[in-house]
Formats: sequence, structure tokens, C-alpha cells
Amino acid sequence: MGRTLQKVTYQRAKELMKKARNGQRKLTGNTYLFLMPDNLSYGICYHRTTIIVIHPNNRYTLNSGGWRTVTTKQRMNNLAGAHVFQHDWQWFYGDKNTPYSDHCTIDESGKLV
Repeated sequence: MGRTLQKVTYQRAKELMKKARNGQRKLTGNTYLFLMPDNLSYGICYHRTTIIVIHPNNRYTLNSGGWRTVTTKQRMNNLAGAHVFQHDWQWFYGDKNTPYSDHCTIDESGKLV
């Protein structure tokens, strides 16, 4: 089994990227950390989809890219401290009253902004 993934804060992303090769740093499996084109934020890419953007203010933007898989959800929860879960084939955020939507932003404590 793979290693447990830890939340990646902006500062941790900055540190990890110091040892990056070819502009990216492998976190696990098909999951990579990279500097976004704005040269300020960091992205976490799973396969070919940027599922998390880490902003300098330690806010995170989440995006499944339409790939609502168990692994995508796990990466969001572990690497961004999100609270995404599935119930009856639908994704929710935090509770069953808040449907998940791509491009939502959460703060460093995992609360929707």
C-alpha cells in the first residue's frame, strides 16, 4: 500500500518544489505538484487534471475535472484538508446539505469560502 499523504500548505509546497525536477515534484502515484503559470500558486495534478490549486493565502481551489473517482476525492481530502464525500452517487462538501461543485474554494481549516 502507498504512503499516507499529508496536507500540502503553501509553505510546504514551496519547500517541496526546491527539489523539483522538470518543474514538478511527484507526491505519489500519478500525483504531481507544480508551480502554476501565475508563478504564485501551486497546483496538484492527478493524471492530467489539476485537482487542487494552493493559493499564497493558504486557500485551496478544488476541481475534479469531471472525474468523480474515489482517488480524486481522497487526494482532495488528504492534500487540501477538504471534506468531500459521496452519498447515493453524489458528491457533497461537509454535509449532505452542501453539494460539491468544481472550482469551490476552501480555507486552511477546510471550510468553504
